[in-house]
Amino acid sequence: GHRPRRELVAEAARLYLEGGDAQAALDAMPRSEHIARCLLGALARKLSPAESLKQLPHQALSLYAHAAQSVVWNTVLSRRVKEHGRKPVVGDLVLADAASAALAAAADVADEGLAVLDADAADAEEDEAADDDRGRVLPAVRVLQSAEEAAAFEFCDVVLPLPGSDVQYPPSLRAIYEQVAKELLGLSLADFHTTSLVPLAGSYRCVAVRPGGMDWRIVPPAEASQVSLVTSDVTRLLAERAEREGAGGKEGAGGGEGKGSNSGEAKESAAKVEAGQHAAVTFSCTLPPSAYLTMLLREVTKLSTESDHLKG
Repeated sequence: GHRPRRELVAEAARLYLEGGDAQAALDAMPRSEHIARCLLGALARKLSPAESLKQLPHQALSLYAHAAQSVVWNTVLSRRVKEHGRKPVVGDLVLADAASAALAAAADVADEGLAVLDADAADAEEDEAADDDRGRVLPAVRVLQSAEEAAAFEFCDVVLPLPGSDVQYPPSLRAIYEQVAKELLGLSLADFHTTSLVPLAGSYRCVAVRPGGMDWRIVPPAEASQVSLVTSDVTRLLAERAEREGAGGKEGAGGGEGKGSNSGEAKESAAKVEAGQHAAVTFSCTLPPSAYLTMLLREVTKLSTESDHLKG
């Protein structure tokens, strides 16, 4: 019978990762996997790893390089929280002033754009460098030098650098950055600093952010069984247009305004949920780039947000 594409991709990847046979992996890789086939084709031609990576569309390569920065950043933050908790400590970095905070916010917006691959990326010139870090001005940071100084800040004020040539590392975490990069990627920080594939200056991100305008609504079981719990912006706009045209457009389940936790309606909805029934909760808030509500849910529920876990 027809095998799922995911299984075919995993099998092809195993052929190379376990046996080192790039040609066999290329032959087994579904033709729809253009990026993987491009890389395997280069390896099958006996190109070096660096030259093989250069065969990828520049925007794809840039996306992977920034993903490598992010996985190091996330792991270092986890170790920092495990060791020191959720409060500023001596040795942490904070932004030096308000102007630096504005620069950091602008850098986050620029980084967020890297998460979207242009549909025409495959046709882009390899020397295109519009989405790398060159020319970016980084905010000034300073190290917290005393317990009194640390007590004057909140955890949301602490920043950690994404690895790159222009960032300053917290003195107490430099060795952890080196260890994490080696363990996860087989790289050193020097590799991030000197790479010519995608120049990486690095940037700073706050270790935690406060969501703005947080609202939540309990969705009773009858509504929770609907296909969509949250109405998209497009659906909402179409409904509004239909109403204006007199068509009587109606929003789907979960399309109304979210109700805060102090709402009497929310409490009434909660009371209607009986044991054994499957209800839902929808959230609405504003977050800066590179911050995701799924991480808040993971912290609150202490459950994995991996897709395979959620399917189970």
